[in-house]
Amino acid sequence: MPAVEDRRAAKIREKLADGKLPRAFPSGPRPGIDTNPPSVRLVMGAPEVCSGCDEAIRAGEPRWEFEYAATLRVCFHETCERLWEEALGLDQGE
Repeated sequence: MPAVEDRRAAKIREKLADGKLPRAFPSGPRPGIDTNPPSVRLVMGAPEVCSGCDEAIRAGEPRWEFEYAATLRVCFHETCERLWEEALGLDQGE
């Protein structure tokens, strides 16, 4: 794993241990709000700060967004999203 990925993976594991990152994917529809929420999406748009590594996600760069509630949304670089899944022990082949 390259040094940048090692650093990002360590930061993500630290945030998981401290409870600063969610430990699961968002759940299904929110009653009274919508029937099929776009709670997980791959988008490109305005600049953001990655919830995993705290580094900038540039404008137009793909990012994963996860919406858990009206007040909790996390976004990741594509690489950081993969590292987050690995830290959670999720099988990405499914």
